[in-house]
Amino acid sequence: MEGFFENRAVISELTKPVIKGKYLSGYWLPFNVLSETLVGERAGQKIVFREIIPSSALDVADLSNVKCCLNHDDKNEFLGRVPNTLKIGKDDRGMTFECELPNLEIGIKVIEFTNRGDYQGNSFRYLTMAGDDTWERQSDNTYIRTVNRIRAIVHIGPVFDPAFTQTDLTVAMRSLEESGMLEEQDIEVEEEKEIEDLSKDYMRKGLKAMRGRKIDIMGKY
Repeated sequence: MEGFFENRAVISELTKPVIKGKYLSGYWLPFNVLSETLVGERAGQKIVFREIIPSSALDVADLSNVKCCLNHDDKNEFLGRVPNTLKIGKDDRGMTFECELPNLEIGIKVIEFTNRGDYQGNSFRYLTMAGDDTWERQSDNTYIRTVNRIRAIVHIGPVFDPAFTQTDLTVAMRSLEESGMLEEQDIEVEEEKEIEDLSKDYMRKGLKAMRGRKIDIMGKY
């Protein structure tokens, strides 16, 4: 079965990284909390949605090879990895980490940026497969995506800029399309447009008839 990698960043007071001695720590994923609004695109259509991840989503996740890095860059800005220099934890609020920073220039840089509050939150890269999420359409035609199962966590770490590109949201958009809900919405939108067009046409004809009757009445006088 094909797997899909997705990048996400979580920005909140809970997920702001902190420095304790030579360790970088914090929450990288809060449970049961709606994400910020995400805007994707599929088949030329703008899709507005939010995500939520319950604690049960990580019950069987592979956490045996997680790396800690900056800004999703696990090659050039590597900080540590499980099991020696990175510890992954879990409590009622979410998933935590504690990374022993390297005694190198990058470690000093992370301490400085963290203490100054420059990092806006933490990011993580995770692996899902088809059927691991569900979608619910809201009354305003936005969506809630629930990630029910995460197969593995690839890397975590602080980010300066939490903005997402369309590439980051490609998997979610594909999942929504495969759920059939996007097609259902397209049909409903088309039906609403047809009703609106018929209503406008009916009003135009009615107004034209009223104008003609007015001309006839005025002609009699």
